[in-house]
Amino acid sequence: MQPLTCYRLHDRLHGSVPDDLDEFIDIADQAPTVYGPVDYGDFIAKLYVSIGPPHPPGWAGFVREGFNAEPDPTTGTPDGAIVALPVTSSVGAAIVVKLAPEGSAFAFTFGVTGRFLLKHEAWLRGYGLKTALNLIYPREGGGKGRLVAVDAKRRGEEIVRSRQQASRATKFETFDVDKLRDLVGGATGSPHDHSWGKRITGGDPLNFTAAIKFTGLGSLCRELVKAYERDDYKDRFGWLDWIQPVLDPLRLKRIEEDLILQLLVGDNVNVDLAPPEIVDWPRVTGFQYHYEFRQTFSRPELEISAYLRGLRYFERESDYVDVEYYRRKSIRALDSDENEIYRWSVWRCLTGEFEVDSATYVIDEGSIFEVSSDYLAGLDGDLAKVDMQDDLDWPSATANMDEDSFNRGTASALAPAVLMDKKLVNSRMQTTPVEVCDVLTVNRQLIHAKLKFGSRDLSHLFSQGFVSATLLQSDSVFRAATHKKIKELGGDDSFDFFNVASLQAPDFEIIYVIVAPWKGRSLSEAMPFFSKVNLLRTIEDLTNRGFRVAVARIDTNREVPREKPASVLDRAHHSSARTVAEPSDAS
Repeated sequence: MQPLTCYRLHDRLHGSVPDDLDEFIDIADQAPTVYGPVDYGDFIAKLYVSIGPPHPPGWAGFVREGFNAEPDPTTGTPDGAIVALPVTSSVGAAIVVKLAPEGSAFAFTFGVTGRFLLKHEAWLRGYGLKTALNLIYPREGGGKGRLVAVDAKRRGEEIVRSRQQASRATKFETFDVDKLRDLVGGATGSPHDHSWGKRITGGDPLNFTAAIKFTGLGSLCRELVKAYERDDYKDRFGWLDWIQPVLDPLRLKRIEEDLILQLLVGDNVNVDLAPPEIVDWPRVTGFQYHYEFRQTFSRPELEISAYLRGLRYFERESDYVDVEYYRRKSIRALDSDENEIYRWSVWRCLTGEFEVDSATYVIDEGSIFEVSSDYLAGLDGDLAKVDMQDDLDWPSATANMDEDSFNRGTASALAPAVLMDKKLVNSRMQTTPVEVCDVLTVNRQLIHAKLKFGSRDLSHLFSQGFVSATLLQSDSVFRAATHKKIKELGGDDSFDFFNVASLQAPDFEIIYVIVAPWKGRSLSEAMPFFSKVNLLRTIEDLTNRGFRVAVARIDTNREVPREKPASVLDRAHHSSARTVAEPSDAS
C-alpha cells in the first residue's frame, strides 16, 4: 500500500486556465529539478524535486563545544574526541497530474518539504476534509462512521488551533467542537471502503493509502473526483457550508482588491496576522517580516498593525502594494540560532473578517470565504431577541474617553455600586487572577464594559463575563475572596451577595456594555461577524447556567466618522498601481 497526500488543484489561477503544469509550482523560490512531462494516455504527469542545501543539525554547535575541546592535563576531561556529525539535506517532491481529456489537475506531494513546492494559491481549500467525510460517512454506510482526530480553529480573544485525538475511533460528538464558534479544518477516521486504507485524513489535502501503480494515477484521480462531488457529508456536517470559499475568479479578484485597500487606509480592525498552521512552538523564538530579513531583530509575535507600520516605513519608495505583493512577500519563523524553520507568504498569514458591499467574508490561510446569507440572517434574528439595557442611567461617553473614566462614571451614575475595574481575585480553578466585573451594582448587576468595536476586544469582553460568572457559581473559595475584595473596596452589607454557600444565578444579571459609535445601529448591523457568534454562544451558555444576560449600547456621539473608501470597489480597479502611503512619522 502506497501512502499518498493529494491536493486538488484549481482549474483556474488568477482568472485563467494554466497553460503549463509549471504554473502550479513555486519555480522562482524553490528552483526544483523538473522531470517530464510524461503522457500515459488518460493523464499527463510532471515531477518536481527540491533538495535543500546540506547543513549540520541545529544542535551540532552545542554538542561540539563539549566534545571537541582539548583534554584538561589534570583531570583528563573532556577526552578530546573529535565529534564527526553528518550534514543533512531536506528532500521534497511533487507530482502534478492532469487528467485527459477532462483537464482536472491534482498534486501528490512527498517528503516533509514536498508541499512547499506548490504555490499557496494553487490548491482547493477544504477539498480533503469534504472528501474524507464523504468516505467516512457514506449514506450507504448506515451512519456508522467514526473519527479518531479532529482539527479545529476557534476565533475569540485569540485564534486557538486544536488537534483533538481519541484513543480509538468514536463518534464526532466525543470531540469538543462547537459548531457555532469552531471552524473544522481536518478530520481523521476509518473509511467505509477499506480500499482507501484503514485511516484517511482530510484537511486541504487528502491523506490515504492505496494499492496502486503509477500508471493507475489517472483512474485514482477520477475516483477522487467522484468522492469529492458526493454530498454525503451534508447529512451530518451540513453546517460546514455556512462558510464557503469564493471560487469565481473575477469576483474573487475584486474582493481581494477591496480587502487590500481596506488594509492600506487602515479601515479594518478585524484582520490580523497569525501562523497559518499548527507550529512547533518550542522551536519558534521569533518572527521576521520580509523587510527585516537582513536584520538580526525578530518579533515575539505577529501583529498586523506592526507589519503595516514597517511596510510604510521600509517600502515607501519602492514596491507597489497589491494582492500579488502580499502573495510574493514572506514572513518567517526563526529558532534560537536564527535558522528559518517556517516560511509563509504574508497573504497566507492574513486572518479575520471584512465586508464588501454588505456581504461578510473571512480570509483564512490564503483563501477568501463568504459567510452564508441564510446563516447571517439566523444570527441576526437571534441577536434581535437579546435583552437590552440601553435605558439605564449610563454616563455619557465620548470618542476619546478611556475605559477607566467610563467605569468610574458608571459606578457613580448607577450608585450604590462598587468599582471593581482591575481589582483581581484569585481562584483555585484559574491559573491567573480574575476580574470579577468592572462595576457591581447593589441590584446584583455585574457590568463588563469595552470601548472598542474590534472582534478580538469584544471576544475578550464576553469571555471575561462568562469566566467570572461561572467561577462565582461553582467556586466557593472564589466567592469568599470576592466578598472580601468588595469589603476592601468599601462595599457595605447591602453587597453581601457572595457570602453564601451556593449562588442563586437567576438573582444576578450579566451586562455587557459596548461603548462605540453606534449611530443608531442595532447589534446585528454594527457588530463584527465573529463577535456576533461569540456573543450568542456566551449568552446561551450563561442562560443555561441560570444567569440573566443583557447588552447595553453606549454611543460615543462621534459626529464626523473617518472617511471610508467609496464602496472601496469603485477604487479597486487602480489598486495595483497604488503605493503605500508615507507614514506621518518613522516610528
